Amino acid sequence: MVKKTTLLLTFLAVQFVLTASNASCVSSNFEKNNLKFDLCDIPAPDSFHVTRRGSTFIDIAWKPIYAGAVHTLFVFINTSTGNGCTWTPIDTFYNVSGSTFTVNNVAFDAECKFLLATNCASGEASINKAELFDKIIFEVTTAGRNPINPMPVPCTNINLTQHNWVGFSVSHLEDGQNISNLFEFRYTVEAGQKRLQIKRVFYPIPIVAVDYIQNWPTVNEPELAAPNPFEMVQYSTTGMLDRIGFVDLNVYFPFPAIDLCIAISDPKWDRSYRFKPLVANAVVEEESLGKQNRDKDINLVDFMLDSTEKVKIKNPFNKEINLFIDRQSNLERIIFITLFDLNGKKVFEKQFLSDANQLSIAVPSLPKGLYILNFTDKNSIQSFKVIKTE
Repeated sequence: MVKKTTLLLTFLAVQFVLTASNASCVSSNFEKNNLKFDLCDIPAPDSFHVTRRGSTFIDIAWKPIYAGAVHTLFVFINTSTGNGCTWTPIDTFYNVSGSTFTVNNVAFDAECKFLLATNCASGEASINKAELFDKIIFEVTTAGRNPINPMPVPCTNINLTQHNWVGFSVSHLEDGQNISNLFEFRYTVEAGQKRLQIKRVFYPIPIVAVDYIQNWPTVNEPELAAPNPFEMVQYSTTGMLDRIGFVDLNVYFPFPAIDLCIAISDPKWDRSYRFKPLVANAVVEEESLGKQNRDKDINLVDFMLDSTEKVKIKNPFNKEINLFIDRQSNLERIIFITLFDLNGKKVFEKQFLSDANQLSIAVPSLPKGLYILNFTDKNSIQSFKVIKTE
């Protein structure tokens, strides 16, 4: 038994940093071919897979080959800074019983490899090992879809397959004005690669999700790598940032569901901001710019100002922006109209006291091109893409 132990220690010391030039970090047979000193070739467990991944842990599961089987689990992470793979061991767990295990202290964005073996009668690992790779790309991005009638839901176990749209809102009452934004959660798998994205729905609104160094997605940088928990901030035109807090994300597999909850860790969430997980069964379909709308052959963007009044904006426009308000009362409204170019620069802003059914805003000096229009009143902020043709 002494010789076997010496061989095992030598193997662990020399062999468990594995390097491959393949950028996809695929499996190699190095481990299996160099474990022939083990005493048995009991089959590896079956159905080895990830069941949940959180900010600092990974839950894995498998089907033992027989009841009462005991296992050895080897955990590696890819520490390569380039396109290749350097599999570095971070832990080995002996005498693992049952069919599930939680590996802690693993970063959410770490690329991981697991080897799982059934133990021999001697207690050593079999030469046959199940192999599992797991990597998640997590980003904060722009271009989220706008949900129709989103409904609030609990922040845990939100099923991604049961809804057309899953996301959340963050809102804040500031100087009597409600500032809010929507964020869509998207999960895709392409060529075996898991990709998670928090996609901002309204572009110029100052509540944003940020990356590791508090940058937020823009037209020039639409996708930024994100941490988990990810941070929400509110920015101002002066460049100052107000920290709102962190949102913790857990992802369940293989039938995707998520937890999307305020993180309990410091710094604490600013309770003057309201966080609300949402789901919706339909989204606003984007129409091509210039497509004739059904309403009197005029290109119109329409939305509900509240539950009773509809607003329509003629789009495209030339020397002036025309708004049509289906007024249901005689109350005056204070309205702010703001235009941003595609670099996020504010190019027009004006306050209006609206007591009529139509509002015309002259912008003759504005260059032609694509803009983001913000329509703001005391109850909400609405954002739309509009185009100036002359």
